[in-house]
Order: sequence, then C-alpha cells, then structure tokens
Amino acid sequence: MSFLINPYRFVAPLYVQVLPLINANAEAGNITGWTNAIATSFAATAANPLSSTEVGSGIGPYAGSYSFSSGGTSFAAAYQDISLAGLDANILADIDAGRITADCGGFLVTDKDNTDWGHVDLMFYTSGGAWLGGAMHDGRLSQSAWRAFTETALKVPETTRIVRLMLRGWRNGGDANTQVYWDEISARLNRKAGTHTCILSLNGASTAGWTNVVNTLITATVASSSTGGNAWGYDPGLRWGTGSTSTGHAWHAQSLPSTWQGAIDAGVVTLEANFQLACTTSTPQASGRVYVEFYDAGSSQLGSRVYSDPAEASPARQSARRKQFSTPVPANARSIRFGIMGTRVSGTSLNAIFSSFSYINVFLER
Repeated sequence: MSFLINPYRFVAPLYVQVLPLINANAEAGNITGWTNAIATSFAATAANPLSSTEVGSGIGPYAGSYSFSSGGTSFAAAYQDISLAGLDANILADIDAGRITADCGGFLVTDKDNTDWGHVDLMFYTSGGAWLGGAMHDGRLSQSAWRAFTETALKVPETTRIVRLMLRGWRNGGDANTQVYWDEISARLNRKAGTHTCILSLNGASTAGWTNVVNTLITATVASSSTGGNAWGYDPGLRWGTGSTSTGHAWHAQSLPSTWQGAIDAGVVTLEANFQLACTTSTPQASGRVYVEFYDAGSSQLGSRVYSDPAEASPARQSARRKQFSTPVPANARSIRFGIMGTRVSGTSLNAIFSSFSYINVFLER
C-alpha cells in the first residue's frame, strides 16, 4: 500500500492528522482500496441511490458521479486498513502515550422504508494485527435523503499501528435487499490535552476472563438473522444461549495500572466505557445493561455505576447500537469489576431472548 501522508499541523499544542483513505468517495468507479467483508455485494454505483419508486428518488450520489452501495444482499460490509507506520515519530509516540483520539465522518442515505441501517466502524490493531479496541458510529435511519454523520473523540488505544474503517449496511425490513449508500468518507487523528489508557478491550471473540453469575455466557456468530447473527456481521458477540432462563449476568475483573494510582487518589481520573449492544431477535424481547464496580486493595467495594437504557437497549431490530458512559474513579480504587446483564422482556425462545454485547472498551482518562 502506498499513499501520500498529509503533514500534521500543530495548533498550540494540539494537531490534526488526516488519515489517507484510498478511494474514499467511490470516484474510482469501483471499490479499489476496500475489501468485501461479507459476501461480495459492496460496490460503487453511479445509479441514483433511491430508485424511482422510492421517496426522495433521483437525488444521485452526494458528490461526484459515484457513491458506495451495500448491494443486493441482506447484509454487506467492506473495510479499509490504514497503516500508521509511516507517520511522524512524534504522532506514534503520542499514540503510545494515550494522547490521541480519532474522528470519522461522511454522508449516508438508506431506502424509502426508513428501515435499513448503515454503520461506520473504527477498529484498532497492533502492527502484528492484534485487536486493541473498536468503536462504531451508531447506525441510523437517513429518512431517504443524504445526511451527514460524524463520530468524534474515539480514543485510540496505545500501540495502535493499523486503523480499520468499516462500512456496514443491514436490512432491517422492507425490500429483500439492504439499501444503504455512503459517500465522502473521511477519518483523522487528533492530539488532545489529557491522556488516557485502555484497561479493558474485548471484541466478543472469547469468554475468557468472564465470571458467570447467572447462567452461562457464550460467544457466537450466527448466520441466521433470527438469532442476531447480522447484528455486527462477522464479529462474534457475547450472549446467553440455549438453556438460559429469564436473566443472564457475568462480570470481568481488571486491575487498575499502578502508574495511575497517584492520579486516582488525587481524584482526577475518569473511567469511560463504550460498547455495542443489540437485541438478539427482530422484536424487542430483551433488555441489557452494564455496570462498573470499584474496589480498593483489600477488595472492599468503594462505589459503582450502572448504565441502563431500556428504550435503546431493546430496539425492535437487531442492528447493534453504540453506548457510552463515564464516571469518576474513587480515590484508593485499585481494581474494577465490569458487569453485563440481560433480561428477557417477552417471548419464549431460550436461544434468542437475551441482549448481545460486542466491542467492549474501558478507558481511564485524566
């Protein structure tokens, strides 16, 4: 891969580094620079994104002659990996010191039924391809007209050397095929004043490190949309499976880094958690919530924070939603317990009634 790296600009004392996406606006007339992740339907199209039978038809690509299309399947995704190896050494040092955040943006339009969903994900990897964390733009309906989307201040984990930008389209209803279109995609890195460190980053690929409290947590990628397989495409999710009753509960313990103890005890550290959450059926049969508990060196609990948003946690669709919360870290905290819970709201199927979780990231920030 070869590309021109834009010089980063200092803005006393912050700077911006534009990430060099190849064919970010589809104007090559094909998907050069992009890789199909699901099926082979992702494509560049010169056709009007909305056909003559659809509300808002005839608008054409947002800019130029082409836009990206999710194609003629129920789910489609494509990604582009951007190597950071050629960036200025000062930027790489700032990444490793936890001073860098990422933004992404562009324009999105979906079909006339206002049911199909489009997502944009940023995922972070080491130079060797090890997954460090990820965050997604919350998929949304575009109401049959081009609409700008942005996702800002996503924390870049230390040692990141590859950024993956993924476009995902998911058919939630209406026509047989997903109809999601993107144009003018962009991404950049930003240096911020404070620092952060990632203490917990999970992509749903393993249940290692989890302690089951109620029922057994499993990891699964299911092809059938009826069991939530299309919630995030090829990325597996954490959920409770066959044999579970009405609730599921598991937690993951994590020590806080000793290098942060002084700042924690001074009361200047905040914990931020972001995660994806989806209902595992096409109707809102489940709700999900997360919590974090803080413990001192003697394992005494110092405090907790619960995030629960039933209206958003159990949408009448399987497309994953990005959630986020932050809370102060109490003085003398030396470890956390991060918990996830699912509750059956309705329905009887024990294999597809609980919420699924993926892309769990927990950061400390000061």
